Amino acid sequence: MEAGYDFLLLRSRMQQRFVRVSAIFLLGGGAAYFVYSQKAGSDLDDLNYTVAPAEVGVPPVTNPVSSESEQAALQPSANTPDQAQNLPITPVEQPSSSEPDVVGPPDTAVTIPVPNDPPPVAGPRPQISTEAIAKQQPYLENAIDPINWVNIQGYEPLSASEIVLLQGFERFDSSLAAPVGTLSVPSKIIIPSIGVDSLVTGLKILDVGNSRAYETPKHVVGHIPELANPGEMGSAWFFGHLESPIAGEGNVFYNLPGVPNFLREGRAIYAIVESGPTAYLYQIVETQVVNQNDMTMYDTGRPTIHLVTCVPRFVYDHRLIVTGELVGIRSS
Repeated sequence: MEAGYDFLLLRSRMQQRFVRVSAIFLLGGGAAYFVYSQKAGSDLDDLNYTVAPAEVGVPPVTNPVSSESEQAALQPSANTPDQAQNLPITPVEQPSSSEPDVVGPPDTAVTIPVPNDPPPVAGPRPQISTEAIAKQQPYLENAIDPINWVNIQGYEPLSASEIVLLQGFERFDSSLAAPVGTLSVPSKIIIPSIGVDSLVTGLKILDVGNSRAYETPKHVVGHIPELANPGEMGSAWFFGHLESPIAGEGNVFYNLPGVPNFLREGRAIYAIVESGPTAYLYQIVETQVVNQNDMTMYDTGRPTIHLVTCVPRFVYDHRLIVTGELVGIRSS
């Protein structure tokens, strides 16, 4: 009986200790999450940005390299004779040696000729100075996006692939957009600047208890089929996951929160939406954040797209809305 009593007493103490440790862990984790959520919520204002109207238009694409810095980064190192002639030369005295290369004992010394050995150069041998070497670009550091440094399949710079994708678009007069409901539904969306290349599927309306709601897109971008299609005189709405660690439905818009920073740097961000044989080019002109309770789909009355995802990470109680205006069209 005493042994049984001791066991029950020990189990009770272990349970009490487990409850105390769990409570401390939950309270500490809850406090840390609260601090993070407050900090993340205060940073959401940085996601609001509007592009000046003068900066909107079809990009002039004539060269597969978009800037002088990228052109310099893509040039090979100074290994060719033409390039070497333009580099500063520092004369270096060539060491002389009267002793031939030998093998074996001294009395059986044999000179070993080196195959393809170049003829000796009379006088000082030219050498590239250290200053000239320091100014060379030995690798494509500035041309390859850091996100692809560990991906051998993603070696192509995003800027280079973007230029190729933007070729062939003609300027489009937004006043000539088709009426809502007359064009093909979207099938694909590409945002080269942030690495988005996804299929698009129409979202269905589901019965959720006493209400109805649109389904969430799984590993694709979802489109609201009841609203405008690309190229039409109205707002087309697209939704995608920032991340879905629990549901496992993908993170197609993981890089979408980076768009406002690109816009602040003066970089033009374009989205290509394919519908049947036609591709529509939209330039991102605005980003804004709203509380999830204030999120509503509206119609601008112009040919626009709106890309929506949840922010901030690990909280997801706000919605980032990225708006683009139709600026170009390309037919296959």
